[in-house]
Amino acid sequence: MLVTTFYSFKGGSGCSMLLANVGWILASRGHRVLLWDCDFESPGLHLLPDLQPTHVSSGFLDWLARWSGTKAEVSKARARSLRSLVLPVKDQPGLSILPAFDRIEELGDVLERLTFLQTIENDPDLATAYFRSVLATLQVDYDYVLIDSPDGFTHLGGLLTGLLPHVAVLVGKYGTRPHGLRHVTESLSPSPETTALRAQAVLDDLRTLTVASFTVPEHEAATLQRRAWEETMGRAPDIEVPFDPQLLIDERLPACRASTSPVLDACKIVADRLEVLTRQ
Repeated sequence: MLVTTFYSFKGGSGCSMLLANVGWILASRGHRVLLWDCDFESPGLHLLPDLQPTHVSSGFLDWLARWSGTKAEVSKARARSLRSLVLPVKDQPGLSILPAFDRIEELGDVLERLTFLQTIENDPDLATAYFRSVLATLQVDYDYVLIDSPDGFTHLGGLLTGLLPHVAVLVGKYGTRPHGLRHVTESLSPSPETTALRAQAVLDDLRTLTVASFTVPEHEAATLQRRAWEETMGRAPDIEVPFDPQLLIDERLPACRASTSPVLDACKIVADRLEVLTRQ
């Protein structure tokens, strides 16, 4: 099982949409894929029209709100109880989603009861062990787990992006200098400390893919945007996702509504890279 976290420093970069399309593409190729909504600040991956399950009775945040904050919680039995919350995406066999919540009007109450975020800050080893117990349970069911991480600098984002996955897809938006993303990229570079932490979970050094979104091909602005990115990041992005004005008014996934498009082609490249990393 390959665990991949999709992260962006700033919202509005298309990170969740990229994750959803890549997951759809991988499932269409015969893989078993789980989309895991861990964006606690802006959850709702399952509300995208093409990902909506038939019925959501509870979500990951509801489950996590029952965290007692003890080592006894880090158990296979507790982790297995989460599997009942995973739901199939009805129009794509092999694709499942673990939604963050069921009723948006109750989300505020759930977040108020969420003490796990304090655990990440006060006892990161315990919090990391808890998430790893979940992944250990899920690995028998899926070939790929794609995690939607919160934006910005957060303890949860650091756990999800630096300590849990095999791969981190770091998404930045052309048109703004990605100083924050550069800092995150540098902090994820192998170091004696991170190597030791990842070795505890039998993980190799983290592999990263940088993605620049909303590029304008064959336009003077694109040249200026690439130059600004390269000056800040020190290198060109691994993959560019072009701008599609249709996405401004339509939340349907390009992977569902088109046999080919520039955006879909870029998402396929990300999926290709993940398949290659799985075989390594």
